[in-house]
Amino acid sequence: MPFRKHSITLCERRTKKKTRSWFDWAQLIIAFSVPVAITVYTIFQTKNEAIIAEQNRIQDLSISEKNRLSDIALSQDDQREAILVEYLNSVGKLLDKYGMTLNDTAARLVARYKTLAALEQLDPKRRSLVIRSLYELGLIKSHLPNGEPLLSLKTADLTALNLSTTRKSLVDWKTYEFVDFTETVLINASFRNLRIKNCLFKAAHLEASDFSSTSIVGTNFQNYSNYITFELASLAKATFIKAY
Repeated sequence: MPFRKHSITLCERRTKKKTRSWFDWAQLIIAFSVPVAITVYTIFQTKNEAIIAEQNRIQDLSISEKNRLSDIALSQDDQREAILVEYLNSVGKLLDKYGMTLNDTAARLVARYKTLAALEQLDPKRRSLVIRSLYELGLIKSHLPNGEPLLSLKTADLTALNLSTTRKSLVDWKTYEFVDFTETVLINASFRNLRIKNCLFKAAHLEASDFSSTSIVGTNFQNYSNYITFELASLAKATFIKAY
């Protein structure tokens, strides 16, 4: 009996020692795992925060760039509007002083210089407004005895000029006649739905221009009449769909 009791006691001690050993290992593992888990979490959290911060930085830069470009666009638009107003005022003063025919050679030269300078700086919408205004004033029509307009547009930058209309009937047609576009730059210009009569496009740059549904009256591609229109003009990719 004493031997059996001693054996049980020894077994219990071993069991307790083994249990304590597992407990110690568990505590050690926990003690090691917690800092590791905290470290891993901290790393991932820091990385995630860095990613979010970078995304926010990129977004802020994008917003800042958009605002900068918007400010530039507004500034450019204001500048162009100021150029347009100044140009129209200067031409108006010349007409007041020298009459609607600008009966002074120097005045015509000044008007031409101011016109070329303004057209080069303006956007297509304002360029189109200038050309419409000059046409209505009769300044770019070839009505002088020598066939020259009062205000020559030669070499003028009329890129993306838009004189087109949304014609619904014959009554709505807009007519441009005797306009001298000789040697002008009319790349990507639009003359859709117009009636063009005896206009000169000699040696003009008309690449990608659009004459769709345009009535071309008295207009010729070679010197077959008094009005030489498209002779020597560059017409690469120009469109004449339904033009007649």
